[in-house]
Amino acid sequence: MIATLPFLAVPLAVALRAFPGATLGLIVGGGAFMVAATLTHPLEALDGHVIHRLVTGHWIDSITAGVGLRGSIWDVPFLIAIGVAAAAAIAVTPWRFVVRRDLFAFLVALCAWVVVSNTIDDLSRDGWHGEATGIAATVFSAALIAAGYRLQARPRLR
Repeated sequence: MIATLPFLAVPLAVALRAFPGATLGLIVGGGAFMVAATLTHPLEALDGHVIHRLVTGHWIDSITAGVGLRGSIWDVPFLIAIGVAAAAAIAVTPWRFVVRRDLFAFLVALCAWVVVSNTIDDLSRDGWHGEATGIAATVFSAALIAAGYRLQARPRLR
């Protein structure tokens, strides 16, 4: 996954410029999941229990465990680095929001990401019925976001 990040930079910039709300919704959902998976058991992230492990405190030891420093307090430098990177990205991004339209797209994309990512493992076990349900949910969410951008892009006559 990390090896693909340089190839995602240009398409992500294009998506952020064209659809900032939807893109940010997917970035927030995916980013939060990646941070949670890194703090818990990253190799077991596909089992669908990342949030459960995060809430119950089943975190893995950080690199400091090699020198005898154990506990989740040693994950704070990682979280600070994530916060600094997010703040730097926010500070240098030229924002072009239409608040109602992009807030709607942000919320729909984030909710769709949460729903699909939390159910896709169970749906994939149901054979083609489950896969079709996952695809339908994704297509419906994309259509809802596209309709939100299209409908609210029209100028209002007064």
